[in-house]
Amino acid sequence: MALTIKYVTIHDVGVYTCRAYNRAGEAHTTAQLSVISKNDVIYDSQHPTGLQKIQSLEDSSRYSRQIQEETQITQAPRFLGNLKGTNKIVEGQRAHFEARVEPQSDLSMKIEWYHNGKSITAANRIQTYHDFGYVSIDILQVRPEDAGTYTVVAKNSRGEARLSATMTIESKILLFYLCSIEAICKELNNY
Repeated sequence: MALTIKYVTIHDVGVYTCRAYNRAGEAHTTAQLSVISKNDVIYDSQHPTGLQKIQSLEDSSRYSRQIQEETQITQAPRFLGNLKGTNKIVEGQRAHFEARVEPQSDLSMKIEWYHNGKSITAANRIQTYHDFGYVSIDILQVRPEDAGTYTVVAKNSRGEARLSATMTIESKILLFYLCSIEAICKELNNY
């Protein structure tokens, strides 16, 4: 429960009580409301030196120089190993690809993902990650149209590098059909 009094006036001064009842009993709480008129508000600083210190701090933060450390990019991106991940998967499962790239400290490096040559943008079902030399992509609830070649491209001012991997997807229906045929064949062999 809440009580809101908009535009409080001197007539709202007093003790407010809130009571709650149910079959088990009752409970209550009270609060005192005081109102100060505009005439009673003190607008002058009670500590003039404190106000000067606050203004000094505000000015120094406003005019202070930000020193940013720039790292010199000396090499083009380079992947360490292959693009590891899900090469064969059943429809509806989660696919994952990952790789390591250097230089790890290159904050200007851009990572782009492609599927069959078309750029991939992160969405609810597709999540990309890039941090300190680690890159990955996750595809949630894989669909048949997700099959194909996945390529990751790392770019900086010195050049670019790319890695690719291919993913095939088995349809749930086809997998069920093949399992059913296999089960029938086993039954026939038992006779």
